[in-house]
Amino acid sequence: MSDQSLLLTEKDLIVNGKYDLSILQNHFSHGGILDPNTVVSLINKVTLLLNEEPNLIQIDSDSLVFGDIHGNYFNFIKILNDPQWDKYPHVKIFLGDYVDRGKWSTETIITLLCLKYNNPDSIILLRGNHESSSMTHVFGFESECLWKYNRNVYMEFINLFNYLPLCVLLLQPIGTFFLCHGGISPSLRYFSQILRINRFREPPEDGLFCDLLWSDPLQYEVYEDKYEQGLIDEDWYETTFIDNDSRDCSYFYGYEAVVQFLESNEIRAIIRAHECVDGVQQHDFEHEDGSPLVFTVFTSPGYDGANRGGVLFVGNDGMKVKLYSNIEPEFKSPIYIDGFRLSMPYLFDKLQIACDQLMILMFNVLDDDIEEDLKEYSISSNESITHSVILNKEEDSDEFQESEQADPLDQLYKEINEESLLSSTQSKKDENDLYNQEESESSDDEFKRQLSLLQKRQPSVKSTNNPNEKKNNIISIAPPKENSLNKTIDQMTINQLSVASLPNSSIILGSSNEKNKLFLSLTTPDKKKGFFRYKFNKRNESIPLSLSQLRDEWNKSLQKESKDFSDSKDSRNGSKSSSLGSSIFKERFF
Repeated sequence: MSDQSLLLTEKDLIVNGKYDLSILQNHFSHGGILDPNTVVSLINKVTLLLNEEPNLIQIDSDSLVFGDIHGNYFNFIKILNDPQWDKYPHVKIFLGDYVDRGKWSTETIITLLCLKYNNPDSIILLRGNHESSSMTHVFGFESECLWKYNRNVYMEFINLFNYLPLCVLLLQPIGTFFLCHGGISPSLRYFSQILRINRFREPPEDGLFCDLLWSDPLQYEVYEDKYEQGLIDEDWYETTFIDNDSRDCSYFYGYEAVVQFLESNEIRAIIRAHECVDGVQQHDFEHEDGSPLVFTVFTSPGYDGANRGGVLFVGNDGMKVKLYSNIEPEFKSPIYIDGFRLSMPYLFDKLQIACDQLMILMFNVLDDDIEEDLKEYSISSNESITHSVILNKEEDSDEFQESEQADPLDQLYKEINEESLLSSTQSKKDENDLYNQEESESSDDEFKRQLSLLQKRQPSVKSTNNPNEKKNNIISIAPPKENSLNKTIDQMTINQLSVASLPNSSIILGSSNEKNKLFLSLTTPDKKKGFFRYKFNKRNESIPLSLSQLRDEWNKSLQKESKDFSDSKDSRNGSKSSSLGSSIFKERFF
């Protein structure tokens, strides 16, 4: 990177005291980067601004909400520069996950920081689960920083991430909305608990802080699987929180948990990001009235190859959604960076895709092998026990008669199942603990500081509710009638309205005629994912494990496998099964 035209300095960027975004975008479109000192200076300026913001920010202006971007810079710029939104004065709220996986994460986060510095009160940057040291180390942002800049720049970014606020309360005439990256927590009951979080650190692996970044709304397919496996026994509409095993941390929040949170805090709906959907998705939790309680926004087109990106506009006249198709990035000439350096990210991206596919195939082969081994073990156990019964019959007819009354194979299965059930019961933790130990970590002084910051930003609250209106109506979000939809889709029936059937890049929701209703016709949650996709997402979306955690998991599983297969009455069969169980586990683990 010896070519000096590659580097843009603060002197080149700042015009009349603000960062010139047109100069910045033009420079990035030629493959250029910034001088490292310029990046550090920008980070330090924005860090001071973020330090003055509370964990929970209140806004009463019309707002444009962005979901995950993940370094998809060229698509992000297309959405950001869309003139459609210029006629609506608004605050831009970004829900996190700006970096990782995309090839242009540094360009994306630098652009966002310039926006924040230019308009501190009109740009809100929340923290996502990828704005952390552990995630960026695994999913690409660290490598990109080292390739384009240096380790000092990367560490400055990590420090900045610790200052990002966590949530927004959006006050509108149609209701109040709660915005965060992931969702709610069994530890969250009052908003004052959010103010007490010490956010200036790496996110923990559990607790309220973790759940705000990591939790997901419960899909019916996930609930059905767990119900059939006997892992839960609650009715769908009575489910609160269950372990989020797809992420290896946090929770799925169910219908009852969402309704309790909305009603107790007088919230209309939750708006969050964190999951790849086709633009914007509603979650009505299969309720008969179809009222959406949660919205998921995803603003990275082409993330899974086919999805569109979306933004959600919330204003006085309702909600509007706009969808954007994926565009392929094109650098302008002259390209400041040499061809070798330009091609390296693409080469590694192709290698990563190949490795992912190889891992998926390996998972499939291993699972098939494990299933076959278990079948063979079951057959051999059956034969061994039957042979033992025949020998016992020849030696002692009385013992054989007792064995005839109770099938030894069924008895063995029963003992293993009882032991497994007892083990799971003993290890089950209280998922409804509303007062997590994490909240006691922050001092009263920090809470007072957060409260003071919140009061400084306190908006003049608009009157949003009719005094004669019942409080339980706050979560009654009715879909529109046909005549209240935009003219571009007024010939379509409500049942036909889905993102898949709507045109790209067009406002599909909203009307000024009915101010107190949400106008919504979005996709329903995806159906159950296939085996390959599940394995891919399990590997790529779950929280990274440390070496010590891997060691603990290994030891616990070995002990469990040894215990499960060592209870056979026949000592010879017991030693064989123990050996087989350990080998099966090793295959499954790797």
